[in-house]
Amino acid sequence: MGVRRVVSFRARGNKLMGFVNAIRHSDIICFSQKYSMEEYTGKIYISDFERLKLLAENMKIDLFVEEYQGKMFTVLKYKARYGLLIGFIFMAAFVFVMSNIVVKIEINGNENIKDDEILYVLSEIGIEKGTFIPSLDIENCELKMKTRLGNASWAAIRTQGGRVIVDIHEGIPVPRTVHNNIPCNIVSERDAIVTDAQVMQGTLKIERGYSVGKGDLLVSGVVENGAGNYMIVHALADITGEYMEKETFVQYFESSQKEYEEKVQKRSLEFFGFRIPLGFEKKYSKSADYTETTDYFSVLGIEIPIGLVVSEYTDYEMKNITYTLTEAEEEIQKKISIYEKNFYSDKEIIKKDVKKNEYEDRVEYEVTYTIRGKIGVEKELFISKN
Repeated sequence: MGVRRVVSFRARGNKLMGFVNAIRHSDIICFSQKYSMEEYTGKIYISDFERLKLLAENMKIDLFVEEYQGKMFTVLKYKARYGLLIGFIFMAAFVFVMSNIVVKIEINGNENIKDDEILYVLSEIGIEKGTFIPSLDIENCELKMKTRLGNASWAAIRTQGGRVIVDIHEGIPVPRTVHNNIPCNIVSERDAIVTDAQVMQGTLKIERGYSVGKGDLLVSGVVENGAGNYMIVHALADITGEYMEKETFVQYFESSQKEYEEKVQKRSLEFFGFRIPLGFEKKYSKSADYTETTDYFSVLGIEIPIGLVVSEYTDYEMKNITYTLTEAEEEIQKKISIYEKNFYSDKEIIKKDVKKNEYEDRVEYEVTYTIRGKIGVEKELFISKN
């Protein structure tokens, strides 16, 4: 059985479109994608996450974990036995677990950093349910956690019996306006024809109808104050242009896709980190999509590490699908629609030219878009001291 975990991510950086294209042309499976001029979000399987991080590091892209869904699970099967010896062994094991095994993780102090992100980082550094507490180097874990949680100014970890208590102190976010004091120009991030320019600060260097290339100066951060003197400022402007982008969409006549079976729900009792199945347990020998929720019980208003776990499995098999030319073209139209919704929702598609290519094993659509959207990006202005 393969139960897959999903990571929701957010990416920011100067080479964001290059990062998006690199993911698209890799074998990383990315879905629920959304792209804007400043941010790209999506979801990938955990098995692809290390490659995504490496790709982001190589392209100097800031990558953040937004959400962590799905979790590998273990179920302890047991058969009840009666007798004083079994009772004694159970009590001894209970005391040992409560004292030396992580049965519950509590997080305090976080507001902007999500619990799922913190739990994911804790899992990476070796702290999760079932971990042997005496084997933990708490001081080293605190250092690693602070390094991986960029929005935390400090993090403290302490243990209390079988509980791990994590105290987070979040840093104060730096307002974007602080960067407005840094002198900069605005340059074009692509080849385009300028259609509109709204300048709030700086000197406009182009006019409507100008053809500009990638990297050309649009708004200068050097301005004249009217008395023949010059000063440098942080250029602020909205520059709109028309530009062209080409994308190829492919559909093979022979393909494979998931064929789902009926969703199955299973309940278990979580007892101090152990799972006790409630009712008949179905054997799973195939891949499945998996989610779970846990509701812990409370005694006198205090949550205890005993709760009801509801797990949902949807088995699937990979089926080979054969498409006719008409069906393949319908699939491509769906891909085009999703692509435009994800990447052009905040832009205007002026024109769309489609060229169809048919091959023995596939059909391809080469789509050339004429887009109207923002083309200006900030570029730091360096002043020579010579």
